[in-house]
Amino acid sequence: MDNVDAQVLKKAEEWRAAGHRAVLGTVVRTWGSAPRPVGAHVLVRDDGLVVGSVSGGCIEDDLVDKVRSGKVAADRPERVRYGITATRHSSSVCPAAGTIELILEPVHEGSKLGELLERVGAGRHTLRRLDLKTGEVTLRDGSGTDVLACDDEQLITAHGPRLPAARHRRRPADPLRRADGLGPRLPGDDLRSARGVRRRLLCPGTELVRTMPTTPWSASGPTATRRSSP
Repeated sequence: MDNVDAQVLKKAEEWRAAGHRAVLGTVVRTWGSAPRPVGAHVLVRDDGLVVGSVSGGCIEDDLVDKVRSGKVAADRPERVRYGITATRHSSSVCPAAGTIELILEPVHEGSKLGELLERVGAGRHTLRRLDLKTGEVTLRDGSGTDVLACDDEQLITAHGPRLPAARHRRRPADPLRRADGLGPRLPGDDLRSARGVRRRLLCPGTELVRTMPTTPWSASGPTATRRSSP
């Protein structure tokens, strides 16, 4: 949960405590070009105030109209879709060539946002489960690596500190492979020896030159002549 989305949840709890009606939207799926990633939040208050973002403003404007008129998520969660294949409660209001699917839920005491913020503030990675049919919310500890999951029955969002991504471990050296990766290690094959270099790199009939030539062909052929300036 980034700082913007954390501020959205804090503001949602503040508005609820102050007696305002508000709807919280969460991006659950995107197709094509989408300005915000899955998990992004937007909060719309009954008087039209908006916190957060899920688009460049086109979706927010449409949500403001619907929330103020009570046409969406009035008492239970609803799924809406904006974009090219817009469906019920939505329209193709955005010019971007993509589609965004949102879960909208009314904010109330049962949303447990206050408890969620307390758990996150205490450093506890928390999973919030929203029942899409009843609107019931439950909280439980997460593993620190959980991600958003959504189906026809529930929306599960992950909040709080996450565990660092696992680093790729270096593969142990294979005693049967040479360090230069050019083939199997042979008996007596020493990378630092002329014998080892000749065996791996030189073609039959070629000669290994150990000196540093100052001009082309100086060690094994005619010395290049330098053209004098007129």
